[in-house]
This record gives sequence, structure tokens and C-alpha cells, in this order.
Amino acid sequence: MSVKMRIMQTYDPAHEVEFLALEKEFAALERRRPDFPQGRRFKPVASSLCTHTLVWECEFKDLNAAHAALSCFSGDVEHEKLAEKQRPYFTEVRVEFLEEIESPAKPGGTPSGLSARPSASTTRDARAR
Repeated sequence: MSVKMRIMQTYDPAHEVEFLALEKEFAALERRRPDFPQGRRFKPVASSLCTHTLVWECEFKDLNAAHAALSCFSGDVEHEKLAEKQRPYFTEVRVEFLEEIESPAKPGGTPSGLSARPSASTTRDARAR
């Protein structure tokens, strides 16, 4: 089953321009290096995370592959040079691993047993409780 790894880096908002400029360099490094995982970057808009948080995420075949990616980052000289420049801007860094839960989907989209929208009777019954 696949695993999604998220690295959440909260940074000092006073240094957002510098932090994000360095993040562009990390993205360029990923594109140049076929041995690096190709992650996606997000910035919260409406979330439990601060808006001055960068979320990097990537899917891996399993937890071992995700851990290997972390080792790849920490053992790489070019990555470490960029990380050294970026670390002073961090206020918090967290890593999480999410296991995919497979839901068999019906042809046409929604997972089996789930409807895309509650029916009027379902909504009415729920309010009556």
C-alpha cells in the first residue's frame, strides 16, 4: 500500500521571501536529480497549519521507500548546502507519513457504499435525531 510523506516547515513570516526563494532552489535541485523524489509543494490557505508553512509531499510505494528518501536528502552535499541556508528561518519542522486506504470505487467515481451528496431524506433523518 502506498505511503504519502509530508514535510511541514513553518518559517518566520518576516523572512518569507528568502525562505521561498530557497525553496525554489530545492525544487530546481529535484528536477535536475533523477535520484531525488519529485515532491509537490503547498502553502496553506485555509488549514489548521499556519499560512507561513510550506508543505512538501510525495507518494512512495511503502514506508521504507519514504524513509530512504529522507536519508537521501540528509546524505546529499548539495541538498545539505541549501538546507543550511534555510534552517535559520524554521520555527518548526514536522514529518508525517500517511498510509493510503483503498476504497473500491464504482465506475463513474465515488467509492463503493458512499454517495457524492446526501439525499434529502438522509439529511432530514439526521436532523430529526
